[in-house]
Amino acid sequence: MKAKWILLGCVLAVACLGGSVLAAEVQTKNSATAHVFVNVDPTIAVGIPEPHVSLGSVGVGMVTGTITFRVDANTEKVKMQVEATNLCKGDQPKPINGLPLYEIPIDVPSGAYVDPNSAGPLGGLSKKLAWQSQNVDTAGWKWRTSEERTFDSSQNGHFSQEVDVTVQWDQKDNELPMGEYSGFVKLVAQIVMPG
Repeated sequence: MKAKWILLGCVLAVACLGGSVLAAEVQTKNSATAHVFVNVDPTIAVGIPEPHVSLGSVGVGMVTGTITFRVDANTEKVKMQVEATNLCKGDQPKPINGLPLYEIPIDVPSGAYVDPNSAGPLGGLSKKLAWQSQNVDTAGWKWRTSEERTFDSSQNGHFSQEVDVTVQWDQKDNELPMGEYSGFVKLVAQIVMPG
């Protein structure tokens, strides 16, 4: 009798094992897939390798300054504009303690010349941007603003290059006191969205 129970136990064990193996073979896999995406935002950066640029010296006549900027954008088209100030003696844009203001004004007819290394203006327009408005900031600097112009890069899908900006000032005063006259030149660049 004991042998029957042992035999029955072995049969049940084999049946249970066989059933679990059979159940494992019958199970199926299941999955789900998500489609993911990200938008790359437009980016632009304007830098200047040398922030202090000597314009040399002048007696009377034109002062010409060419400043090299670096523009990096993830689009081929970039709209650019120049802003610049008059050159003021001693870096003082307004009279102090009743002293007169000595300055060398921007030569408005010359405009601002924008020359990227690997881009040209759209529509066959000139690289010369006409000076338009003038405003005075809180420190007293007289800023002249140029018109805007869109440039199209010859680089594939991006705009990453140096941009030379040339501005001229006109020193007409024979009695202008000697010394250092200084001011600012700014390049403003913005992304042009495709379409």
